[in-house]
Amino acid sequence: MSTATISKQSIPPAQLPPQLALARMISGYAVSQLFYVAVRLGIADLLKDGPLGIDELASRTTTLPAALHRVMRGLAAVGLIKENESRRFELTALGEYLRTDIPDSLAAVALLGGDSYLPWGHLLHAIETGETAFEHVFGMNRYRYLEENPDAAVRFNAAMASFASQLTAAVVSAYDFSQFENAVDVGGGKGGLLLAILRANPNLRGTLFDTSWVVDAFEEKLEESGIGERCNLIAGDFFESVPEGGDLYLLSHVTHNWADDDCIRILENCRKALRPEGRLLLIEMIMPAELSPSFATYPLVMTDLQMLVMTGGRERTAAEFGALLNKAGFHLERIVPTRALESIIECTRQL
Repeated sequence: MSTATISKQSIPPAQLPPQLALARMISGYAVSQLFYVAVRLGIADLLKDGPLGIDELASRTTTLPAALHRVMRGLAAVGLIKENESRRFELTALGEYLRTDIPDSLAAVALLGGDSYLPWGHLLHAIETGETAFEHVFGMNRYRYLEENPDAAVRFNAAMASFASQLTAAVVSAYDFSQFENAVDVGGGKGGLLLAILRANPNLRGTLFDTSWVVDAFEEKLEESGIGERCNLIAGDFFESVPEGGDLYLLSHVTHNWADDDCIRILENCRKALRPEGRLLLIEMIMPAELSPSFATYPLVMTDLQMLVMTGGRERTAAEFGALLNKAGFHLERIVPTRALESIIECTRQL
């Protein structure tokens, strides 16, 4: 039976008998590796201009035709490609998102999944000991590992930029940034959010603050942005201090990477640097106080587990954010929803 026939006879997951549906979930680790291998081999990029046969694909990827054919059948089984009547493979609408040359590509996310694969195999260790699975596997925390492994850092930054491209527009449209003079993006990564805020608010100046390897990677992008004269780059350690004098401090996807004590150190440093009348904005997903199985809660729960495995951080409820901020000398003023999964948590300094 060809993969084309398999595709026609496939049953939607929601209609599978419970045992088969559960079995499909159990094999999720294998599916994520299929995605990883597909991107490493550039399968979607090779197929973007039309169908190719297995021999040509194997030649272009320097792989064994028989083994690659089995991988292609796996990709067909999960709906990323299909085999046509000429026994040539072509992309599906879903598979298009593994191309590296399109907006909203998830190729970088698939590669990052490869970096997470080994630590996830030690989830039980993290639960039993409190040590992150990543540190157990690699002997160092994730951020030191990224500093010492440039290839991994490139994959990480690319994946974060992929996530940020969807979040950025949602944040800019949900909040009025025109009221501020100087925004400091603490742990701002590749700077996509800060640049978008600066573009939308011509009177605003900004500072990107992150580790040296992140700042160095952003410098060229800043030069190409056309607004470099309104943006400073400062390298440092937010556990030690953050640049002073801003009336707006941004922490986007920062606090969920760290345990409470570490978050309090970061937040206290932001409080010391923030102007008295200024605002701190946390941009994070907010965990519902009560969870039920649903499409909406799935990414929250899985991201929370990713933090448990990789960094020792966590996703938090609104009440947990309020308690955390209070310990660091902030008052949670309001939570502004966005059209993305993340919300904007607006904070002021306690008097």
